Amino acid sequence: MRRKNLIASLGIAGAAAAAGVAVPLVNAGPGDLVLPDLVSTAPPLNSAYLMEGAFTGGQGADAGMSPEDGTTLPNGGNRLLVRFDGYVNNEGAGPVDYQGTPASRNMTQYVKRADGSMVAAGIAQPQYQGNLNNDAEGTPTCTAPNPLGPKPPVGPCFIYSTTDSVAASDGHNHWHLVGAATYSLWNEANTAQVGNGQKVGFCLQDSEFIPNRGFTELTPAQRYGYGIPYSMSFCNQGNSSGSNILREGINPGYRDLYSSNLGWQWIDVSDVAPGRYRLGGQVDPNNRVWESDENNPVARTTGTFTIPGWLPVAPAPAATDSGRGVDIALSATAYSTTCKKDPAGGDDRVCQPYTPDPANRQFVVTQGPANGQLTVNGQPVAVGQAFSATAVRYTPHRGVGNVADGFRFAVRDAASAYPLNPPTAAATVNVGNPGPSIVIAGAPTSMPAGTEVDLDASVLNGTGGVSWSVNGDPGGNATVGTITPTGVYRAPARVPAGGSVTVAAAMSTDASVSSAVSIAITSPTKGLLLPVPAGIAGGPSKSKRPSLGKPLVARIGKRVVVKLTPNRSGRLQVTVFSRKKRIRVCTFRKAVAMRPVLCYVNRAGKPGSLRNVRVVAVQKQVRGKPRFVRAVVTKRRI
Repeated sequence: MRRKNLIASLGIAGAAAAAGVAVPLVNAGPGDLVLPDLVSTAPPLNSAYLMEGAFTGGQGADAGMSPEDGTTLPNGGNRLLVRFDGYVNNEGAGPVDYQGTPASRNMTQYVKRADGSMVAAGIAQPQYQGNLNNDAEGTPTCTAPNPLGPKPPVGPCFIYSTTDSVAASDGHNHWHLVGAATYSLWNEANTAQVGNGQKVGFCLQDSEFIPNRGFTELTPAQRYGYGIPYSMSFCNQGNSSGSNILREGINPGYRDLYSSNLGWQWIDVSDVAPGRYRLGGQVDPNNRVWESDENNPVARTTGTFTIPGWLPVAPAPAATDSGRGVDIALSATAYSTTCKKDPAGGDDRVCQPYTPDPANRQFVVTQGPANGQLTVNGQPVAVGQAFSATAVRYTPHRGVGNVADGFRFAVRDAASAYPLNPPTAAATVNVGNPGPSIVIAGAPTSMPAGTEVDLDASVLNGTGGVSWSVNGDPGGNATVGTITPTGVYRAPARVPAGGSVTVAAAMSTDASVSSAVSIAITSPTKGLLLPVPAGIAGGPSKSKRPSLGKPLVARIGKRVVVKLTPNRSGRLQVTVFSRKKRIRVCTFRKAVAMRPVLCYVNRAGKPGSLRNVRVVAVQKQVRGKPRFVRAVVTKRRI
């Protein structure tokens, strides 16, 4: 897209808005429109790592939030997170483009014509009248999905992500398109979504070029966030009034990047069973952006990452006679984390490898047998009692015969606080010659609202399938959750009355033969989870992300622009040299972590006139022991 067309597309509306004049927009009708296409991209596995986070009372970017129901968080308010990079890709023929003044609530999508001109899309504005901050992200007006169709009836909300809202903010203090993307966690078999991330807002800009897609790389002057007018102030960062003209967008062949250390770039896995999982990403989940292809299914990783710990293994059914005990061996599968580095370089953080130690493995009986007693080394075992022995002895009560009995057990790692509620497995004992029975496997003790689990029901001493129900309702319902004929249970969107549900499986040929499990439904974690300084089992011992990213240097006409995003707060100085001569010094006395700074070299001459350019950024950190860090980039000519 040529720059003159970009400027022209904003000229009338932009100038009038600056003058406070209402402008009748020319709406796009059918014809030769060139639309964007947002494509879902799975978070890259080489960006994923585990880290512990802490809830710290209060509100906003520097504090965490309690769950929606106000309950107290266990484990001292800590959570185990998987953090990862997120992308919004535009792989269509036209740009995603929004223009307007947020305070006037007129942020309008513009679309490109075949002749290169830009016209308003003619999509209705959301009728949101509340505060233009993160409070909007919890309202149906801003988050309710549009039906799929040729054109969305209502556009997205734009809010200022700041700390003055009831809902927690990422603290970027700039304008977000609400619901740009959402993240999810899937089991290894890809049959169940076991974890939800947040629906996150993005400040749209051309962060990265998408290689190997057949697109043409643009100059900085043609890119959103770098050279396109009204888009270069990091989405009007610091302008909370919304009175200034704002432009956000993504060009064809580019993507917006939100790195793993930012707010909302995580999924809470504190209560996820140890094992291997896949990450999922979905763009425009609310269908508020007009695209050439409105279908944006979840994209999932082809590989997996590991949540470390012990997963109990159900033993084979044991058999005994009336009055005789039988030993039952207990076992668990150990899942270990391995280190992955970004193959592209530039990000040298590493994870801390973790292999569960059998010396820290503890078995716990969570549900005792109905018709017998359990002992370890001759001593009775109570429900909830932890022990390290790898076998228990089951002895049926006097007079018990021809029944199927059993118990459930979990495995804990004494060196780790996770999972908060360890998963359980069932051990079955046939006393004499019992009739058919059912054993349910894969049931968690608890799960967040809106997530899924893949359950399995086995018929013992019989044949045939099973029928599933939730709280007595075949197949379940929206209030208590639903379950498929194959056993995939989806928890309700909100915590049900009583806080738990009963999922049952009955023999299809004899409904009197059944088994049931109780699952607690919890509120999804809300708010910003802040990383704690020390590492945990399976997480990094410390963050090794460089304090200063690599400066970006670009020429726009006779001006050279240096853009730098510090990863930590502190005093920052950017110095630009040409042929060993210092030509510009920019000092930022209170640079804020993850907020880009811009240093301009005016009257830089004609393109190519500056040679042997060297940019040196030096930062003095303000927290902890003072120290200096630096980043350097060189260019032969600019």
